[in-house]
Amino acid sequence: MKKFHTKFRAGPRIQQTTANFLIENFKTLNAGAEYILNSAPTLFNETCKKIEKRFKAEDLYRLKLAFEEFKLNPQFAGRNLLLAVAVADQPAELLKLIKNLSEAELFWLEIYLKNVIFEEVDE
Repeated sequence: MKKFHTKFRAGPRIQQTTANFLIENFKTLNAGAEYILNSAPTLFNETCKKIEKRFKAEDLYRLKLAFEEFKLNPQFAGRNLLLAVAVADQPAELLKLIKNLSEAELFWLEIYLKNVIFEEVDE
């Protein structure tokens, strides 16, 4: 028996520079969008695994608190988190840790922080 995958028609508004990038690198806008949208969950999950190994839970919690008031913004993807930590008076070591991340890792870390839930644990 054949298995069928449901495909959803997504029509996000994108900037012309993004459209041009997708066309130049993937031949068509739709092919580029499909590749990126279908790759996103894997990239996110792999980056989250690396983040959870690299950071202590307390540090991730501090980052989440510092980033709570900021909104995800594609024009400043990754850089919002650097700003949030800098203005939140967090320890210098924490700022140094995130400065060592790539822009792509910062991008996924911002999404991670907006969605992760921390539970209190009695020690």
